[in-house]
Amino acid sequence: MAQIILGKANGQEVVLETKRMNRHGLIAGASGSGKTVTVKHLLEECSQLGIPSIVTDIKGDVSGLAKAGNLEKVASRIQELDLENFEAKAYPVEFIDANRELGIPFRFVLEDVDPLLLAKILGLNETQEGILTILYSIAHGEQLDLIDLEDLKAMLQYVLNNTKEFSMKYGLITSQSISSIQRKVLAFEKQGGQKLFGLPDFDVQNLLQTRDGKGLISILSCQNLFLKPTTYATLMWILLDRLFQSMSEVGDLEQPKLVVVIDEAHLLFQEASPSFLMKFEQMIKLIRSKGIGVYLCSQSPSDIPNEVLGQLSNRIQHTLRAYTPVEIKKLKGVADSFRANPDFDSEEVLQQLAIGEALVSCLQEDGIPAMVQRTLIYPIHSSLDGIAKESIQEKVHLSPWQEKYGSDLDPESANEKIAEILQAQQDEKQQLQEEKEREKEARRQPTDWQSRLMRKARNRTENELVNVAIRSAKKLLSGFFK
Repeated sequence: MAQIILGKANGQEVVLETKRMNRHGLIAGASGSGKTVTVKHLLEECSQLGIPSIVTDIKGDVSGLAKAGNLEKVASRIQELDLENFEAKAYPVEFIDANRELGIPFRFVLEDVDPLLLAKILGLNETQEGILTILYSIAHGEQLDLIDLEDLKAMLQYVLNNTKEFSMKYGLITSQSISSIQRKVLAFEKQGGQKLFGLPDFDVQNLLQTRDGKGLISILSCQNLFLKPTTYATLMWILLDRLFQSMSEVGDLEQPKLVVVIDEAHLLFQEASPSFLMKFEQMIKLIRSKGIGVYLCSQSPSDIPNEVLGQLSNRIQHTLRAYTPVEIKKLKGVADSFRANPDFDSEEVLQQLAIGEALVSCLQEDGIPAMVQRTLIYPIHSSLDGIAKESIQEKVHLSPWQEKYGSDLDPESANEKIAEILQAQQDEKQQLQEEKEREKEARRQPTDWQSRLMRKARNRTENELVNVAIRSAKKLLSGFFK
């Protein structure tokens, strides 16, 4: 069974069994405690074993994996751990970016996103969630492709304009609910959500590549995306859901097919509803059978909901700082979560760990958690710092993915088709209105045969009046001459 050496404790290697990597993991610690180096070391070792990975890059320093490191900067750690033949190395890297600035465009087709997941992303209630599901059904039934948020907004307007017709077919749809969904879509769009969807959509199978025998490291640039927590969380949820939906069951492999590392993982759970947490917990449980290991990074384990935390079996805990009674209580909880080591007090050591040290407890070959070890993490072979934007852009330009994903596609979809439908409905409505106006006018103005009858009646009346006048005149004159 292959192993990843994480570091040493009292001169003994502390390892992570690759067969247990799909039981997921947590890398936690205060800012500046060495989490990023630990993440990069994990990714380097995965790549060396031919295990591909994808990692979010919040600060830009993960990009240094693409460049060989400066051994002088890690010389003391190499000497302290007595490492022989330690070399500087670069690793095969692809840069991807939902903002389409520092990487290959990373986007998905909206209609491929589970409507229940999209409802959770938008923060819809149960009624609105049902309407969103109906909207997907209408789009599918009428062959209206939902590619991006413009298509979704067009569909909402289309359903709003035809609520009576669709309510008879699918159940009650209220204009109030549609309007509420429209407002939430608009808020999500302002958070940058429109950039997450479009064509060509990214095929997650691309993430499973090896190059020259090394696992490909896909670095998802999130420096700007991180400033929009809802959009960042949405992208991570969609990524995990797409991996779960698209990959087949494989059970426990000797090593995972893919490792997913998510930094600032607490953002995934901000304002998350109980139903969403249940869905996420279920997905984390099941995705391991697809050969995927998920590693969440955060400053403290308390940032992760207990339902999810319970699924993270491999733990790397850097130093924690506790200054308040609440923080001290949390620190004690973290210490108690490890399998105790009789040689030291985990609660005490947690506050004493130096930069690059961590308490480590991973699953053993038999699946039992190993006794916690105070571990000095191995140094990395690649650059400790990030690489320049110009270097990233150059690598993106030369990427084999550039031809397929580099340019946006804008085929005719729901937005364009609905615009035509709504225009046709408007034209028909206007035509009916004009016909009604003509009918009203026709009722006000007599037809030709009516006019002739009226003229005859008028003429007859006029003749009668003349005759009466003549007879009256004759009578008057006859009386006068008598």
